[in-house]
Amino acid sequence: MGASLLLIFSLIAALAAMVCLSLAMEKHYQSMFESQLSVAKIRMLKLTGWLLLVASLGLCVELWGGVIGSVAWVGELTVGYVAVVLLLAWPVGFSRKS
Repeated sequence: MGASLLLIFSLIAALAAMVCLSLAMEKHYQSMFESQLSVAKIRMLKLTGWLLLVASLGLCVELWGGVIGSVAWVGELTVGYVAVVLLLAWPVGFSRKS
């Protein structure tokens, strides 16, 4: 598998993990959806988020080795955090009355 493809998959996994982990929080879930967050949904979102984090780390380590891969993974997590913050802030800004 090509290096660029591994990088893309790792970035997607990191972003999806951040989305799952943030949606596992009731405040963020209710800002995106109108339904209630059940205990089963919380567990499923947390488990999925953690599994995606491990997959993202595994892909980075496979691509660059242990030391550089873990540093690159932290960089990918930062990109994921920023993307999730922007995603969560987006509907709030449009729902405010001017």
